[in-house]
Amino acid sequence: MSPTLNVVSNHNRIILYMSYIINNDIPNHLIEEITSPSHSGRKRQDMFIKGPVPVWWLRKAWTECRPSSLVFGAILFLRHGMGVKPKPITKAEMNLFGITRWSQREALEDLAKAGLIILQKRGKRLIPELILTNP
Repeated sequence: MSPTLNVVSNHNRIILYMSYIINNDIPNHLIEEITSPSHSGRKRQDMFIKGPVPVWWLRKAWTECRPSSLVFGAILFLRHGMGVKPKPITKAEMNLFGITRWSQREALEDLAKAGLIILQKRGKRLIPELILTNP
């Protein structure tokens, strides 16, 4: 089969598949033929927070801080599980969770007031470090 005929054949299959989806009646004998190939063997791009995450820390962050502080704590635990040494939070990390610069500053202040992190100042930047022992 030539490449051109293969493309046309796949295009027709996609159109057929879309019409079946609209009518919600895909015949069983077509499901295997239409579905995309397996992605086994590829490395997953999901990120996970590696524990243990102390429940007392989460409870205190939830009761004494703003919700953005709890989300910010997730970033700190994500880094902690990856073995990243304390450093300033990057824009990419903040964007991952939808945190703005202003909510970052408020979250840092809330977590520090609650005694959940220690803030070290390096120049103009604040470096958060988790406190993992229950006071």
